[in-house]
Amino acid sequence: MGAQVTAVWFVDLWEYAFNTGDTDDLMTLCQDEDFCDHFVEDMRNYHENRIVTTPLEINIQPDGNRAFACHLRTSGISGLCMQLSMSQKSARFYATGPTNDTHEYTTVRAIESSEAQNESYFTIRILLTEQDDHSFIMRNIEWIDPEHT
Repeated sequence: MGAQVTAVWFVDLWEYAFNTGDTDDLMTLCQDEDFCDHFVEDMRNYHENRIVTTPLEINIQPDGNRAFACHLRTSGISGLCMQLSMSQKSARFYATGPTNDTHEYTTVRAIESSEAQNESYFTIRILLTEQDDHSFIMRNIEWIDPEHT
């Protein structure tokens, strides 16, 4: 039960961090250096000259979610995986300065406020490990091709 709550909390913090640029709470839970560090960098660059006018909306779908024991081969980490099916309405932004930056965003996507907001569906798999105090932290996140869920 604790892992499932942590996975949902992670998604909520991810959405909050995207909409506000405040990544502090997310980083206390997020220990996947590849994703987490890139996300913080993306948020710093993204919010530098933009204001989110329509927030990102993420909803966890009730069907297709499951928990199972898993192992990350590349690092040898074992834990509990939570697979979550989600829908996402893209955020829209208003530029407050030049946005022709050369930063390549790898963890986020948004549209300009003049574009139509769209909804997409996807599945993520989050690897969580239990800590000594019985709390969980996120160690890996993986986007799953919708055809393979």
